Amino acid sequence: MFCDLCLPEHEDLYVQRDRLTMVLRLGYDVIATDHLATGRLTPQDRCRLQPLSSEAILAGPGGEQALLVRKALPWAASPAQDLKQLKRLTLSTDDPAAAAQAFAGGASSRAETAGYDLLAVQPLSERLLQQACSSLQVDIVSLDMSHRLPFKLRPKVLAPAVDRGVMFEISYACCLRDDTSRRMLFSNATALARATRGQNVILSSGARTAFELRSPYDVINLATLFGLPERHAKTAISTRCEQLLAAASLRSFHKGVIKIEEVGPAVNLPKLEGSMHKDAASSSSPSCSALGKRKSGRGSAVTANAVAK
Repeated sequence: MFCDLCLPEHEDLYVQRDRLTMVLRLGYDVIATDHLATGRLTPQDRCRLQPLSSEAILAGPGGEQALLVRKALPWAASPAQDLKQLKRLTLSTDDPAAAAQAFAGGASSRAETAGYDLLAVQPLSERLLQQACSSLQVDIVSLDMSHRLPFKLRPKVLAPAVDRGVMFEISYACCLRDDTSRRMLFSNATALARATRGQNVILSSGARTAFELRSPYDVINLATLFGLPERHAKTAISTRCEQLLAAASLRSFHKGVIKIEEVGPAVNLPKLEGSMHKDAASSSSPSCSALGKRKSGRGSAVTANAVAK
């Protein structure tokens, strides 16, 4: 199962449909539409994303052809009608207080984050990066790799996020826009792969249009150019994403306790073992007495015969 967990939100319905048609054509099974918030979360950032139905996608231009191409793909794990569309929120900020207010308690703590399936933070300062790796309740740490990062990616800083199961995201679409973004992407992605040793790294497109989407195996080849080991390159758009989705789904569950109360008076049950021994003794005593009588009778008869002789 291949995933693309970052398709930026777009107001144009036709652009959305074209992107999803290309997603089906390339053989992806899960996508996430991303709402980007900057600074602090406001009521305007509440989830208003609406997934397109499979009928609406296939009814557009190229829909039927995309369906035929998808059926021929050996890696498409599900039919086109089962494309899973998720909702994602990304907060881009340099303020640790704003990030803590948004994500300290998870998705259920604020109305602004309650409707999203995935939560991500894009740190713009080193202090916020440390906070995101150590304590923020987010699923993804997304780094803007089209520009020079305002901090260095050190293994010691990123290690807590790896231990907690938080994923680091590389979006590749920026390298298709201009040469400067391409150079910065390769530089930053290589530094991330080196700092994490390829662990907990996922790749997504960040595609604004259908033209910026690439097939899963093109993305895997690109990941190896970033310095990811071959065993991690494929998992960056498959297994790692599945683990991320499984962990994110746990936020919808609530912790609880079970209290057991005694509803009636305590009943003293008889000691069955002792009563069984008593019954056994009483049942065996008559036979023992009868046996004793028989033995005593035999003894008296023998004595009488001896006296007679």
